[in-house]
Amino acid sequence: MTKDDFTRQDILLESGTNEVEIMEFVLRDQYFGVNVAKVKQMLSFDRSNLTELPLSPDVVMGLYTFRDSAIPLLDLGIAFDLSNEKRGKKPLIMVCEFNKIINGFFIDSVKRIHRLPWSDIRPLDEAISKNNFSVTGAVTLKDHEILLIDLEAIIGELNPELKEKDIEEETSDDQNKQTDQITIIAAEDSAFMRKQILRNLNKAGFNNIHSFPDGKKAYDAVLDFCEQAKKEAREVTDFFQVIVTDIEMPLMDGLTLCKNVKDSPVLKNVFVLVYSSLITDEMAMKCKAVGADAYLSKTQMDKMITILNEFAQNRGS
Repeated sequence: MTKDDFTRQDILLESGTNEVEIMEFVLRDQYFGVNVAKVKQMLSFDRSNLTELPLSPDVVMGLYTFRDSAIPLLDLGIAFDLSNEKRGKKPLIMVCEFNKIINGFFIDSVKRIHRLPWSDIRPLDEAISKNNFSVTGAVTLKDHEILLIDLEAIIGELNPELKEKDIEEETSDDQNKQTDQITIIAAEDSAFMRKQILRNLNKAGFNNIHSFPDGKKAYDAVLDFCEQAKKEAREVTDFFQVIVTDIEMPLMDGLTLCKNVKDSPVLKNVFVLVYSSLITDEMAMKCKAVGADAYLSKTQMDKMITILNEFAQNRGS
């Protein structure tokens, strides 16, 4: 799995199957994984293509030439504070694209691709995830463990503007009195992104939020609301009206969560917004296939708030 022509188009998964392709790679003697959907290409490292940047953090190796453009190159070993003693002799660059931005990540080697159900991937304990934004989950294989890394969080740690990104004031001011009538179920495995989403929803006036670190916990909450609505002979939308969900999450992914909701006659009027770093033209088609009402990249926080404000206003009119 070291071919320079590896592209994420090699792996296509159907929507709503609750499966994921994980690319296993090595940093020193530890095993990590990343969603294949984020991997654009694998390259052999060529130092002549690297331009170092003065006064940059140690984790930033510099700018690397990729397809006639220069992309940031980050050393993941340094990002995880791993010793340099066991560096790979033939390092690779993992070129990734998410949130419509391309970055390179310096790694030691690649092992293989694993096709797994999300149910096999364990989320981190919440007490641990609060202090470790760079890992979102783990999966046990036959003889070793793979840690799934949160590349967005690593980039966010290096970019204060991204880390603390809030909605624009005009978006915040575009509230209406209907926002406090909306209850949202939010599913996001990244503690880094979950904190950011909740902060901005609150800032926009959406204060009735049930937040969960994976799709299964979110769907369990949906079913609990369904049961409560049935007992009280009420509509389930009397209890919650919106789901905001990431796509890649342990136990149950966002597309499966959306499909389960939209396939249920009881839940058909629930508004589902997919909010993911993986949104591309291809992923947009998958979101449509499972019935999502809206889908946005994680760079579009303002647009998410605008859509939810419009939903709240229309529902209250």
